[in-house]
Amino acid sequence: MQAKLLGIQVMDFTTKTNDHIDGTRIFIAYKDLENENVIGTSCCGIFLPRRIADSVKLIDFISKTIEIAFNMKGKVVAISPVA
Repeated sequence: MQAKLLGIQVMDFTTKTNDHIDGTRIFIAYKDLENENVIGTSCCGIFLPRRIADSVKLIDFISKTIEIAFNMKGKVVAISPVA
């Protein structure tokens, strides 16, 4: 999936149920081809585990197009810039 990277939120905290959250949420805009009711682009936030977020320097790609790869469960497995 190709999307424009709009923003980044670093997350490192412990929840009320004592689960540790360590990762990054990215905010993206993308052309939603599956939803005929959307005019223009859709926007959403996606959580990236720390190992995925650290695999590329995200701050360098704000306002640029990135490629996001998902596994069969819908989890992000890779992220890379689009040349």
